[in-house]
Amino acid sequence: MNQRRRRFLGAVAGTATAGLVGVAGYARRSNAGSGAARTQGGTVLMSARQGNVYDPVGLYVEPGATVVWELESGVHSSTSYEDRIPEGAEPWDTGIVSEPGATVSRTFEVEGTYDYYCLPHRANGMVGRIVVGTPGGPAEGSMPTDGPVPESQRIVQEGSVAAGGLGTGRILITYEGEVSPGNAVTITATLDGEPVVGANVFQRGAEGDDEWTLVGTTDENGRLQVTIPSSGDRAGDLRVRIRQGEREGELEVEPGGSGDSQEGPIRVDYSGTVSPGATVTITATLNGEPVVGADVFVRDGDDERQLVGQTDENGQLQVTVPAEGDNAGELDVQVRRGELEGELEVG
Repeated sequence: MNQRRRRFLGAVAGTATAGLVGVAGYARRSNAGSGAARTQGGTVLMSARQGNVYDPVGLYVEPGATVVWELESGVHSSTSYEDRIPEGAEPWDTGIVSEPGATVSRTFEVEGTYDYYCLPHRANGMVGRIVVGTPGGPAEGSMPTDGPVPESQRIVQEGSVAAGGLGTGRILITYEGEVSPGNAVTITATLDGEPVVGANVFQRGAEGDDEWTLVGTTDENGRLQVTIPSSGDRAGDLRVRIRQGEREGELEVEPGGSGDSQEGPIRVDYSGTVSPGATVTITATLNGEPVVGADVFVRDGDDERQLVGQTDENGQLQVTVPAEGDNAGELDVQVRRGELEGELEVG
C-alpha cells in the first residue's frame, strides 16, 4: 500500500470534545500495534481514483488522537452523522475540500464509534467509521443507511481497514438441484468466499402462502436443504433470503432452474441497508461470473420500472431505494442482458 495511506501523523490542531462512552462486550486492545502511533492519530485519504472512497474506510485511535483527512483526488468532505456518534460528542462537518493535498482535521476525546459520510457522494455510499478507544454509542449494531463500513471489532483488531479490504458485505447464495414443485435443493451461503455459519434462512411460500418463513439455519459449511413449494402462489419457485447480523443475501430461481447447469438466470445480490432513500449496491452474476453491461431497472414509487443504468466491469451498480410512493422503502430490481435476466425483491 502507498506509504501515504499507512503513515500516522503527530498531534495537529483540531477541535476537542470531552466525555466518555463505552459498552460492555468490547475490550480495548492492549497489543494493538504501535500504541504511540495509534494514540497520535492517523490519516484518511479522500479519493476518487477507484470510486469515491475514504482510505482507510475504518480507523482505530485512542482518545485524544487527531485524525487528518487529506484530499487525494476529487471533491469531498468529512461530515458526521448526528445520530451515529457517541453521546456527548460534537458532530462535525469539514465543508467541501477541493484542492488536492489539502487537509482537514479533528481531535477525538470521547470514546466510542463514529460514522461519517461525504456530502457530495453520500448517495454513492462514500462512508467511513472511526473507533475511539472502546466501541460504543448508537452506531453499534447497525450499518449506515448510505453504505457499509467495517465492523467495529475488526477495526479495533486490525487498527485500520483499507477501502479495498472491506469486502462485498453481501451474502452470496448458490444452490444445487432442480427447482421444481416439491423437490429438495441444497442452498449454500458464503461471504467473501467463506461459509456463512448459523445464519437464519427464510423461504418465501414455504407454507403455501406468499409469506417469508424461517425454515432453518446454515450448518458449518454454510449449507441447508430446503423444499420447493408444491402448492400456492409460489409453487415451483425458489425464493430464499439469508440473514446474519447486518448481512443479507437473496436468491430467486424460477421453476426449471438447475444449480448444476451452465446456463440459467442472472443472480442479483445487494449490499447495504434497504430503507427509504438509501443507496445500495447491486451485483449481477451468472454462474459465479460478473454480468457486465447489463441493463438495470428499478421499480419506482409509482410502481413503474425505470432504466437506471448498466452494470460495470464487476457486475455492479449503485441504485436508490424509493423514498416515496407505494413502494417506498422497497427494493425491486431487474437485470437484463440479451435473453437473460434476474430479479431481486427486498422489503
